[in-house]
Amino acid sequence: MRQLHSTVAAAIVLCSIVATAHAEDDLNLREEAAIKAAVSQIAPSVVRIETLGGLETVGKILVGTGPTTGLIVSDEGYIVSSAFNFVQQPSQIIVYLADGTRLPAEMVGRDHSRMLVLLKVPTDMLDSSRQLTVPLATPKNEMRVGAWAIAVGRVFEPEKVNVSVGIVSALGRVWGKAIQTDAKISPANYGGPLVDLRGRVLGVLVPMSPQESSEVAGVEWYDSGIGFAVPLADIKRVLDRLKKGEHLEPGLLGVNIRSGDPYTTAPVIAACRPKSPAAAAGLKPGDQIVEFDGVPIERYAQLRHQLAPRYAGENVSLVVLRGQERLTKDLTLIDKLQPYIHPFLGILPRRDGTQEDGEKKETKTGVIVRDVYSESPAAKAGVKAGDRLVTLNGKPIADRLSLQDQIAALEPRDEVKLEIERDSKAETLTAKLATLPEAVPDALPPAHESLPPKENGPPLGKLPIKIPEAKSDCWAYIPDSYRSAVPHGMIVWLQGSKEAKDDNLIAMWKLLCEQHDLILLIPNSEEAGRWQRSDLEFIRKMVDEVVRKYQVDPTRIIAAGTQGGGAMAYLLAGENRDLLRGVVAIDAPLPPAMATPLCEPTERLAIFSASARRSSPHIAAGIERLREAKHPVTELELDENSHVLNDDQRAKLARWVDTLDRS
Repeated sequence: MRQLHSTVAAAIVLCSIVATAHAEDDLNLREEAAIKAAVSQIAPSVVRIETLGGLETVGKILVGTGPTTGLIVSDEGYIVSSAFNFVQQPSQIIVYLADGTRLPAEMVGRDHSRMLVLLKVPTDMLDSSRQLTVPLATPKNEMRVGAWAIAVGRVFEPEKVNVSVGIVSALGRVWGKAIQTDAKISPANYGGPLVDLRGRVLGVLVPMSPQESSEVAGVEWYDSGIGFAVPLADIKRVLDRLKKGEHLEPGLLGVNIRSGDPYTTAPVIAACRPKSPAAAAGLKPGDQIVEFDGVPIERYAQLRHQLAPRYAGENVSLVVLRGQERLTKDLTLIDKLQPYIHPFLGILPRRDGTQEDGEKKETKTGVIVRDVYSESPAAKAGVKAGDRLVTLNGKPIADRLSLQDQIAALEPRDEVKLEIERDSKAETLTAKLATLPEAVPDALPPAHESLPPKENGPPLGKLPIKIPEAKSDCWAYIPDSYRSAVPHGMIVWLQGSKEAKDDNLIAMWKLLCEQHDLILLIPNSEEAGRWQRSDLEFIRKMVDEVVRKYQVDPTRIIAAGTQGGGAMAYLLAGENRDLLRGVVAIDAPLPPAMATPLCEPTERLAIFSASARRSSPHIAAGIERLREAKHPVTELELDENSHVLNDDQRAKLARWVDTLDRS
């Protein structure tokens, strides 16, 4: 009897296994059938595009040299594709329809916000009985994270589509402009559709980056499992404008938000760009944006999600909190802000500027002048080293950072009234602001009085900087003169392949770090001697780790490097404008594919470019782009064939870093 029970039980288990296997097979077959049906439905709308002429590379990135993909969006002959495929400005565009029909195409519009182009083919060249197949768009309220997503291209064989399958991994990415998928996305299917299981179009595949906005940004992630698609529903919203030949640009407000974590920080305005929509509407520093077109806003990230999808020319309504008052401001977004030029008073501040009043035992506010730039507005007004700046235009100056903020809200040639304290006597002076200088002083007075005794603080000397998830190694040199009462600048040195080892580099900088209150940080790339974009996040974490442990001056954190390290320094600064205040590029150009950083009131960026006289045209072109954007660029000429700074040049570089907190 027991044996019979065992046999029956075994039979039941076997039947269960067989049933499960059949169910899995059935499910797999149904999934496969659904995917084939979806691809079959979309295929007539997917076209192959060939381009001829134009540039072949942008920087070191190969662009648009092979066939690519497009999606028919109108039976009038309109086709959407990724702007990545057209960076090279091709002189000729050929479209192959699904049946192999070959048609010339012209570009009629560009969407510079979502990195798309609109092409037009002549439908009168088709038989009168032929009609282009226009796909259905998936409504945005039917998109679901975790749903199937099929990426479709038509590249390798004109008569066949290429397919990769994944899921919708996130919605509202790239600040609300894109769907994210883990389906394999590459230049072969950029411009093609991302399709749901019903054959409807979720979006058009594009390379994108949350940090950058150039037409090649994000291409380094191709086939990585992180791909983006612009919802077709959003494209249809602006299709008529593109058909009319409009080039759509991102909408700009013209405000800078106080620094902080965008996911926890309230959007309080730090500065309004002169002649911007924000300035015209009367927004002021200190206003907190609490509503955007009726949507409540609590954090900066929420504001970016509302603003980033908007185009220039659109009207928006803001509600700001000014003190206890709620104010409604209506304004029209614009496509381009006038270059901002940092105004300059002409002083270097002392870094131990807050002192106790001997009699009252109270900490004095204001800024003690460390040095006055010759021929500067401050010098002409009569400001002298040792003076304490107390107010600017009647507003109290709390410290050197608040002085920078107050001046950033003004413009060069603005006249300011300064209340100073000299020998315990108050005096009022008038100065007309100038622009930030590019020259480096030949000598600097001390930034503080004698150092306090050593403290039981964090360790000094050469230290490994580690976080558990980091694979690469990183070293910091903290000078023995470090005291927490004196904020230190930081040089993030990104080594080039021909440079000194860590110990030699520290030996070169040791004395200068002590003289100019500097910390040297040396992160090493994951792949020896070769920097990649994937290293950027690691470097940022290393900087944050040092900032967390030591008293670091936020006005004097710079990235530096030679050749590839210099190019990496530009990229690091471009993606971390909230953190970096300077770039040192030795024999290194501004990467051509990198968007020129904008000059921002609250995010200063100064450049120190060193190269030999035979410097490449790329270096000169990059400097020209940076100066056109109104960044101060200090140039240093190196000896012929030299890629390394000598002692005098390194000392000049240290003084340049030392002066980045000038006002």
